[in-house]
Amino acid sequence: MPKGKQMDVNKDKSVQPQKPKKVVVEKSALFESIIESFENDKELKEIVNKVHAHVDIIPTGITPLDLASGGGIGVGVFTQIAGDEGVSKTSTVLQIIGNLQKRYGDKLVVVYLDTEYSLDEKRVAQLRADYGSMIYSTPNTIEKVFGYVSKIINIAKEQEFKKKGIITLIVWDSLASTDTEKVNVAESLSGVASEMGARARLLGVALRKYLGDLKDNNISMIIINQNRDVLNVGNPFLAKFGKKVTQPGGKAPKFAFYQMINLSVVERDKENGKQNVSFELEKNKNFVPFVKSVGVFDYTAGFVEPLSFLYFAKKNNFMKFSGGFEFSLKKYAEEFEQLYGSPYEKIKSEREFASKYIKDAKFKDAIDSFWKNHFKETIKVGDNFYSNLLSGIDVSQEDIEQSTENEEEKSETGTNSDLE
Repeated sequence: MPKGKQMDVNKDKSVQPQKPKKVVVEKSALFESIIESFENDKELKEIVNKVHAHVDIIPTGITPLDLASGGGIGVGVFTQIAGDEGVSKTSTVLQIIGNLQKRYGDKLVVVYLDTEYSLDEKRVAQLRADYGSMIYSTPNTIEKVFGYVSKIINIAKEQEFKKKGIITLIVWDSLASTDTEKVNVAESLSGVASEMGARARLLGVALRKYLGDLKDNNISMIIINQNRDVLNVGNPFLAKFGKKVTQPGGKAPKFAFYQMINLSVVERDKENGKQNVSFELEKNKNFVPFVKSVGVFDYTAGFVEPLSFLYFAKKNNFMKFSGGFEFSLKKYAEEFEQLYGSPYEKIKSEREFASKYIKDAKFKDAIDSFWKNHFKETIKVGDNFYSNLLSGIDVSQEDIEQSTENEEEKSETGTNSDLE
């Protein structure tokens, strides 16, 4: 083979592809001087260290959401939770707070900024969150919201929260209901476009300003937002195929958010006080975006894990109901038996299944393991990415290279690896 040329192994299938050899770069005097300057520049090294730092993920305790997001929400970042009215946005966040309080105890500081003036202590308790352990305030403008954020950042710095392993969770409920200080009621009624522009400009500056501070001090901020219909007037194509909803705040927040979680109601069961809520990750820097998962939400108690599992298992044909709940295939029953240590016995009702899930820790662990193991079958992703992320294992460079090779092989054979 002529020097300097390589054989195209993709075209010649008879040739087995070899792993590329390590390239050795001859270091020039200029290169050596650059390296030396870098090693002596502490500020530059600190910047590079920040660039390569990873984002920690904390589980929300709501299994359908944790599965769809690849493990939970990010620490030190902005996360948006949005949806239509009545979809349980605030209740979802309160349940996340309760689960995190139980998991982290005094290592968690919760600050709730309620610009809707709607939080109720009894509702907080229903969703198993501790109102007494929350810092609660009602700022009425965006400037005041970020004034609180600035104060919290300063306290976290002074008290060295990150070094002590303390996580701070700030909740802003909600962006859509908060005006800027420059907009009074009269202007809001007469100049809506002006108000929206002012809010977008302010958010664009504020979110960029505090991104680094959140990261440096283990502060996560969940921003609740509302979906608004997009009126594509005058353009028939956009009216039919364009985006149907958007959220207040302009485009700047969408770039700043680490995760954008959209909630929507799949179906309502008003007689039994429940609704099935879909979680869709419209943006997710932690994992594959646009993954959906459904949880069963009880109007009183919040998301009910065993009922959410049953919805998942029935919807994807892992279980069926025939005089009771049972696995649809023998191999699933055998897998569960291996996880549980005993054969699965048919359970007659949702109530009985939920009771066993809550009271029998081994049963719960087996169900959760089965759920996690098979959720990845309902989406199309790289071979090992999903299981690694959910088990808390960092994805290695070898995983990335192997996944890339697999995708290239699929593209050669015409296999479509996109999400459905």
